[in-house]
Amino acid sequence: MLNAVMMGGFYLDSIRRMKNGGKGPDDLPLYMTDQPELLRRTLNNRLGIGAHFDNRTWRLGQPELSNAGGEQLLTLFGHEVMSSFETPYMRALAEIVTRTRGNVLNIGYGLGIVDRFIEEFRSTRTFGKHVIVELNESLAQQAQIDFPQCTVINDDWRAYLKQVEPGQFGGIVYDGYPLKPDEIHRDGIEFINTLFELGIPCPGTILTFYADTVDSLGNEFVDYLKSKGVQSIDQIQVKVERPHRSVQYWDYDHFVAPIITC
Repeated sequence: MLNAVMMGGFYLDSIRRMKNGGKGPDDLPLYMTDQPELLRRTLNNRLGIGAHFDNRTWRLGQPELSNAGGEQLLTLFGHEVMSSFETPYMRALAEIVTRTRGNVLNIGYGLGIVDRFIEEFRSTRTFGKHVIVELNESLAQQAQIDFPQCTVINDDWRAYLKQVEPGQFGGIVYDGYPLKPDEIHRDGIEFINTLFELGIPCPGTILTFYADTVDSLGNEFVDYLKSKGVQSIDQIQVKVERPHRSVQYWDYDHFVAPIITC
């Protein structure tokens, strides 16, 4: 794993580049915010644990589930992957992605919260198949147990997307986990870029994702989306009640839920 000094240098360099109008890897926006300082606290929380996994290691890792103080917490290799305090946020993402009448794709199972809400919205909405892509074998198996009516794919999302036809999904939601240092707090950007590179979104496709921002999607990221020809870009702020402890990956009482219509 990379040590805290190396990771800290990466983050500090990223923030400096953003201030100077720089780009991230592959010339993509660095973060979905115009104020990277707002993310500094949660970025710093990641320094001690690092992030450097290959797909095989993450695929075969054994998730640990704990319950304390009313909070359900999923960890893998000491990383806090997901917590039940995100429930209101996951419901918002599910509400957005099920506005489609087409098939729905979710990347990243975690605790299965967003998938539970997606299925609950079937009672009031009309959409097609519900596909779940999860890299970790144990979590993919759990997804199949929890949602036998859904199609569960145990694979890396990059590999799976290469098999997806344009327009195959009318709604896509992403809540994967960053496996490399330069993906932390920005893996959603790479995901969205890959979708457009592969030509998967079609007119009317709805995109939403776990957004690592506390204020807005950022002018740079919005300009990037506009360059891809999206019809509309919106967002809602979702309040959450953080647990009474330090959370590795989030340090605020709200999330931003993007609503992108292609």
